Amino acid sequence: MAQPPLTEDELAALPRKQIFSRPAAFLDLTGTYSGAGGAAPAADTRLLGLVRAEGDVTITVKMTGPAALIASHTANFDAFVASLRLTPSYTP
Repeated sequence: MAQPPLTEDELAALPRKQIFSRPAAFLDLTGTYSGAGGAAPAADTRLLGLVRAEGDVTITVKMTGPAALIASHTANFDAFVASLRLTPSYTP
């Protein structure tokens, strides 16, 4: 997303949202997406993401796309994250 790396203080200051009833760092970035799998870079791209590290497991959820389209679906992202459930056999 053509963003500079975050410092430890900036990471600690990121807003939090809940995932699996636990706090996760929330990222809301806009910039040029470098593309995956060799795709051409895309300007004015927005990424919404949650990152939760717990022990040796890191959980990530993200939505990436044209900034205007993502803006119209932020509530859907939040609803999707709220709908996620851990399997009964998983204990962090």
